[in-house]
Amino acid sequence: MKTRWRPDAWTAGAWLCALPALAAPIGDPDLWWHLNTARWMVGHHALPRTEAFSYTLAGTPWVDFEWLSQLVLYAVHAGAGMPGLWALKLAVLAAAGWALMRALSLSGASVSGRALALAFWAAALIPRSDARPEMFSLAAFAWLLWRLEAHGVGEARGSRMRSVLPLLSFAFFSLWANLH
Repeated sequence: MKTRWRPDAWTAGAWLCALPALAAPIGDPDLWWHLNTARWMVGHHALPRTEAFSYTLAGTPWVDFEWLSQLVLYAVHAGAGMPGLWALKLAVLAAAGWALMRALSLSGASVSGRALALAFWAAALIPRSDARPEMFSLAAFAWLLWRLEAHGVGEARGSRMRSVLPLLSFAFFSLWANLH
């Protein structure tokens, strides 16, 4: 039996509760460090190997594991400025909330239960709901939860998806690891 997600009054209310967390203005000062790191990568056509932007750790060895998200943030900022970064943040966090709602729907959670879960998720998200590399991890984790739940209830069984799932999983986790 395939459970479909349908918007309703409870869900609409939950999304209204989530809106302040999703649409909060960008205020994290680390954003500028991420943008400067990406600008350095674009200018040097390389990943940084030593810390260049810290006063206390300048020159120390460094593995920039957030390089892909920094390049995405930089590209959006270069093309659309702060409004573009805000729109990206809103889209990524809304996609995470949507995937969470889909996973809860597949697990059999009631409409009011899904709405309550989304409201609690948004409240917990408020301190970290900024344009940061972690936003990509929030969306990736929610997507993974949704797809695992779909597999558990048999939504993907017998389809062509089963044969390409290992390849898609490898690509998904490779992308996720380099976003954050």
